[in-house]
Amino acid sequence: MKSLLKVIIVEGANSMKRKYVKMLLNTAIMAIIIGGGILLDDKYEIPVFAASTAAVTGVSGEQKDAAIAQTVTVSGLTRGSTAKIYQIVDGYYKDGKLVKYVLMDPTNGKIANIGNDSYGQTDNNDIITEDEITTIANNIQNGTFTADSGIQMTLSTDGTTATATVEPGLYLVLATDPSGETVYNPAVVAVNITDVNENTAEGSSVDMTKFFTFKDGDSPKSVYLKSSSSTMDLTITGSNKAAAEAEGDLTGEKTPVNHHGDTVAKGDTVHFQIDGMTIPSFSADYTNPQYIITDTIDDSFETYSNLKVYVGKTVDPNDTTRESWTELAQKAGDGSQNFTVTQNGNAFSIAFSDTYLRSARGENAVQRAVKVTFDSKLSDPTYNFAENHNRATVQYTSNAGASISNALLASSNGTSLYTISKDTYVYSFAIDTRVDSEDESNTDETNEFNKVTQSTDKNGKTVYTPLEGATFTLYQNEECTEVAKTADQTEGTAVSDKNGHVSFTGLDEGTYYMKETKAPAGYALTDQTYRFVIQATLRDDGVLTGYTVTTQYKDATHTNWTDAGTATYTATATKTDDGAVTNNVIDRTDAPIEIVNTKLQTLPSTGGVGIVLIIGIAAAFGVAGVVLSRKGKKQ
Repeated sequence: MKSLLKVIIVEGANSMKRKYVKMLLNTAIMAIIIGGGILLDDKYEIPVFAASTAAVTGVSGEQKDAAIAQTVTVSGLTRGSTAKIYQIVDGYYKDGKLVKYVLMDPTNGKIANIGNDSYGQTDNNDIITEDEITTIANNIQNGTFTADSGIQMTLSTDGTTATATVEPGLYLVLATDPSGETVYNPAVVAVNITDVNENTAEGSSVDMTKFFTFKDGDSPKSVYLKSSSSTMDLTITGSNKAAAEAEGDLTGEKTPVNHHGDTVAKGDTVHFQIDGMTIPSFSADYTNPQYIITDTIDDSFETYSNLKVYVGKTVDPNDTTRESWTELAQKAGDGSQNFTVTQNGNAFSIAFSDTYLRSARGENAVQRAVKVTFDSKLSDPTYNFAENHNRATVQYTSNAGASISNALLASSNGTSLYTISKDTYVYSFAIDTRVDSEDESNTDETNEFNKVTQSTDKNGKTVYTPLEGATFTLYQNEECTEVAKTADQTEGTAVSDKNGHVSFTGLDEGTYYMKETKAPAGYALTDQTYRFVIQATLRDDGVLTGYTVTTQYKDATHTNWTDAGTATYTATATKTDDGAVTNNVIDRTDAPIEIVNTKLQTLPSTGGVGIVLIIGIAAAFGVAGVVLSRKGKKQ
């Protein structure tokens, strides 16, 4: 059955008068786009209840159904779902013949005349309204519908189809997805009398992936999708450098290769996007539908900025990769609330109003598509394998009785709410620092550069001793004219510590140049320039599994770069249920570069014995010169 109802009322012998059962609508027409096309019934059909040759007044004297039971089929179920059917229209038989149909009273579950004016049904206007179907569905769920206890349908092997063998009549189908992913709306299916004299019948089917429709004149009208669900994805769409770094090659926007993970410098602003969402089609059976998007970001980020909500997109038919979105205001033109935003520290929630959700039931999937964009600055990152984590969650009502008490901290109540969570990971790097700075107890340090002084021990062996106090400057270009001002090193400089380590932190992956620009007292500057490249490896889910720091050098006499070594760090990464990552460093190969400073030659201090001796010698030579000169002149 691809539409609602057609009920026959017999008025006199051999009468074939037929009346259509129609649905009253108070909402917009719904269509759904699946696979790029509008999905409507291929052939619009209305179930037919054949007429009887008998006549009847009232419902007394009803006899047992004489027609043979037939099979009804429900297709398009999500695997794991179940379906149950309840009879809402029954056949009335007299003398072994069908004489009319009667409707189950949607309020108390008793049999009632289909022409009962108290239900808006007259002999000339036989109507079963959407409100009545909604009432029946609600009464079934709350246990007050007593006319029919329902029949559990038999599932097919693949779990996507359900069948039941039932007597002639009209049946309400209520499907349930235990996982909560699929939102099922009430649907109807019928067993029709094909020949009232022979009492023959035929079954019908309903596809839960298609529209619930009714006939308005000669045209079918979509009411709501029988089943729907939502998905969600969280991605990083790019980042822009902080103002302090806005020089040279590090200027401007950067688009990540892996949209679930990225590497950025401290102070960069990261652009996030929550998309892939579609507001489910909630029928009138859902009196308090919920659709809530939450996002929680690590404290290493600042609070959100530039938050925007979009509902409805337009796809370019000539290029499906191009799409335009419509931004949704928090309030509609009439002052009603479309959605509310709640923020608590580094978490926010977007809760769509039930009024807006119910209004969206008359729109197709593209019109119900949702996207949220926002920015956040990485102001206090953890480094290397320590991730800077962001998690987005969407929760929506999966049955008509669900509600959420706390929008910001929404949690699933059994199968009332279906929850989808996605994660992104941002990494920032440091050299000569802890392997995983998130773990304060981990004292292991990376070691890429050692500032040392060189000497020879008593055995003639060369000994390198850490040298503290040497200043190095980081540059963006090979000519070392553009200083790389990171957020941690705002002047682009770092000073070697007591271990000789030169620590630059808050770095994006990329190429950097380094020179010693100030030597410790008593030491000469080195004339070498160093180039090091940070390269990261991210999994498809955005998690860092390894990175390398490759170093080269050249001095004033070299025209080519000389390879000095590569430091390699590899880790296994295990994600917990909340999206956090546990790292276990399994391979660490440091190749520190020894940057040697040479001591300046020590000269005698002014007034010392040495200088007196030199002066004395010079004076003696001066006297001698004078004597020789005089002697020569005298001679």
